[in-house]
Amino acid sequence: MRQIGTLDNAENARLFCEYLLTKGVTTRTDRNGSDWEIWVFDEHHVETARDAFLRFQENPAAEEFVVSAQAAEQLRQEQERRVAAALRQRRRNQPRQTRRNDPADLPVTLTLIVVSIIVTIAISLEETRFGLITDLSITSYAPAGLEHIQFMPGLPEIRGGQVWRLFTPIFTHFGPLHLLMNMIITYQFGTLLESYLRSWRFLLLVLFIAATSNLAQYYWSGPTFGGMSGVDFGLFGFLWINGHFNPASGMRLRQDFVYFMLGFMVLCFTGIIGPIANAAHVMGLVSGGLAAFLGILVGKSRH
Repeated sequence: MRQIGTLDNAENARLFCEYLLTKGVTTRTDRNGSDWEIWVFDEHHVETARDAFLRFQENPAAEEFVVSAQAAEQLRQEQERRVAAALRQRRRNQPRQTRRNDPADLPVTLTLIVVSIIVTIAISLEETRFGLITDLSITSYAPAGLEHIQFMPGLPEIRGGQVWRLFTPIFTHFGPLHLLMNMIITYQFGTLLESYLRSWRFLLLVLFIAATSNLAQYYWSGPTFGGMSGVDFGLFGFLWINGHFNPASGMRLRQDFVYFMLGFMVLCFTGIIGPIANAAHVMGLVSGGLAAFLGILVGKSRH
């Protein structure tokens, strides 16, 4: 970088630098007291810039310098457009899972978490355990003695048009620990998959897993179940199978984590950690894995 001279006011310095910009010469101005130093970045442009500087000192109002301002502004706007286009292209080419997740980019994941928290708090504040929780269950049920419930078989509410009951059991949790564990996993898997699939595809995946896992649990043990764990196992299944068959996605899970999740599923079947919606876990895993294997949501079919 070479200094080619100084000018006595900012306006003249700006006008001269804009003229040089139209000639492909990149400059910088530094203030030094009441003067403005003109610096040229590329040594190959120094002589051209010095010749122009001498002409500018002789007549700053010359037409070649005055008309340069408008041309320089147009050139600057074009450069900014090219830089912005390059940044957009770079972002498109960047693997989705490596991008920094902004809350605004995760509307489905955050909605799942927020609704689950609100519903669980609302249920805990109710005086009866057969209020909101049965309104959100796959089918309504009522107490029948101390340890039993009664409900109409065949999912009459859903057949009557309350289709949302296929999905709403995922928002009901039975205590803070149950909620906390499920939400941590939902956030971890959701931040990966929602940015990878985009929000609308991720929502379709969640709805598919929720419906299949809820139906499986209902036909296995009845309507007294709830929680996001079936969906969580489904998201795990999608990540696992997609990483195996689509390694270019860069979302391959570590093998020790896969063993941990499968081991935890087996542990749940032992009953050691209490009553668990095991059918929802298994069907969620199968549903998520099947969606990844078929490749429908990522635009790839496997036969």
